[in-house]
Amino acid sequence: MRRNKGLAALLAAICPVILSGCVYHNPTKVEIAFIGAQETASGKELLAFEGACAFAASSGTAAGYYGARSLTLDGVAAAVRYAANDRAKIFLSADERFGELLYEVQFSYNDYYFVLSETTPKLLDGSEGTFLRNTTCIFYDEVQLGFLAGYAAVGEGYTELVFCADGEEQDYLTGFLYGADRAAGELGAAVTVAEATSAEIAACYESGAQVVFACGDAFAAASEAAKACGGKVIGTEYDRSAEGEQVLASAVKYCDRAMNAVLTLWKSGYWTDEAGDKSLRGRVETLGLDYRYIDMPNADYVGLTTEGFENYKEEQHLEAKAKLASGEWRAEGELNHIRRI
Repeated sequence: MRRNKGLAALLAAICPVILSGCVYHNPTKVEIAFIGAQETASGKELLAFEGACAFAASSGTAAGYYGARSLTLDGVAAAVRYAANDRAKIFLSADERFGELLYEVQFSYNDYYFVLSETTPKLLDGSEGTFLRNTTCIFYDEVQLGFLAGYAAVGEGYTELVFCADGEEQDYLTGFLYGADRAAGELGAAVTVAEATSAEIAACYESGAQVVFACGDAFAAASEAAKACGGKVIGTEYDRSAEGEQVLASAVKYCDRAMNAVLTLWKSGYWTDEAGDKSLRGRVETLGLDYRYIDMPNADYVGLTTEGFENYKEEQHLEAKAKLASGEWRAEGELNHIRRI
């Protein structure tokens, strides 16, 4: 991810990094605690934490990153406990595994606030748990992200595409197929879309695959295979361009904007019963293109980076975004212009 050194220095000054395994607390008390799955923030977590820090800087408060010493209930509970001792009032997360790991914690801290990203409260066996009113959950529109990726890949001129994921990424796949189909129909191109796991991806490139849309943990293997074979890869979650020239684009979840929006609403009293049907309490939101988060201004909470394209024009991309956001284009109906293998 491209980083601005000036921004990084500012964040370091206003956002203390606090590890849950440490015996010392930072002397600066925090109001906003980011509960992390790593010792230090990186990738999607870093993007989300930057959103919390930007809010902290603009509102005269402080945010801290508390990395769990282990991804267990005890490890995460310890991170929350450290943050609470540092006077944090709201706990944020950006890792889907925290649905289970923070489930019991929300009961012990029912006077605090929790924001879960891409998960809901779950029991340790994965079944749905009790959803307390001090918790809100944020998801991102992966169908829109997949659509933008497929549409852009074909718009750039690629006709041999692969979807690669090692887990259940059905929304990404659905969007990718419909986006590729839309562009193939417009261009009159013969486009093939295959599905593969990360273990199969090197063979796909060797067999002629031009672009792989690699979701989640499959990105690392796809990126290495693309580099070795001279192919291209589209990543997910955050801007992957720093990985190398093999990265054509990234389907980004702008969790920094989401965290900033949630914190703004929280600070403005939208987490109270008085806010009525606009309250964040016990709410589940799926954020996408041109989305108004309750009373926040419209913003894109998902998007596709476009710096890697040569033939796919910015005006095409903006038109695709607008038509997806308005509902004129939908990921539904027959797929008539691509061949799936």
